[in-house]
Amino acid sequence: MARILMTGAAGYIGSRLAQQLLERGDEVIAVDNFMHHQTSLLHLARYEKLNIIRGDARDENLLKSLLPGCDFIIPLACLTGAPICHKR
Repeated sequence: MARILMTGAAGYIGSRLAQQLLERGDEVIAVDNFMHHQTSLLHLARYEKLNIIRGDARDENLLKSLLPGCDFIIPLACLTGAPICHKR
């Protein structure tokens, strides 16, 4: 069983992958800024090995504080979606 830090965890891919990792017994530290107010991790709240952190993957101090003890990092965070595309 691994301890995994995942950025962008509340996105489509992240939420699906987090579920698979938790189901196999891994610990998941899920980081997301929830800029689109998504609730895609809500159904995973029953897992004791899930730690949801509301934060930005660009926050160097946050990531440094979460890295110790992690076996893997899965970097899925990105700025995407129609609202971002319309900003200039």
